[in-house]
Amino acid sequence: MADIGGAGKVTFDRFPVANEAAVRAVSKAVRAIAFGVQESAIERIREQDAIDTGAMRNSVYVETDEVNERASKLAAAIAAGGSPGIHSGKPHHVVPASPNGSGLEELQARVGVCVEYGVYVEMGTVKMAARPFMAPAGEEMQKLAQGVAAQFLADELGNA
Repeated sequence: MADIGGAGKVTFDRFPVANEAAVRAVSKAVRAIAFGVQESAIERIREQDAIDTGAMRNSVYVETDEVNERASKLAAAIAAGGSPGIHSGKPHHVVPASPNGSGLEELQARVGVCVEYGVYVEMGTVKMAARPFMAPAGEEMQKLAQGVAAQFLADELGNA
């Protein structure tokens, strides 16, 4: 509803409701995109046969202001790393990777791997070709992000 008062003043009493709906929509979109990156990264790890014990695959985590999978994914990586590898025949000693930064603000997400060797698989080394899984997953979801955000926004504003 709008109240058109004197002196060209216009008051919309739906702005606060629409603003809250927009924040909810973007928050949902950020989480959906982050989990999409996680799913795509795990699939790329499988496709590239970058799995020995499964520790890296099990360590791909999502962290948002509402969700923090890092501890549980690290535990899963450590458990998987203790079994003999498919390619190496040896268990992996899982060294946790350092998280980038601390604490996430609303409307932010982080997707990463808990094992320190994830960066070497992603970027390659002088002895091993790169087998990128995280960057392509992010690029894939970046192409879908606008549509995902628009859908959540339409849903939230329709319910506001």
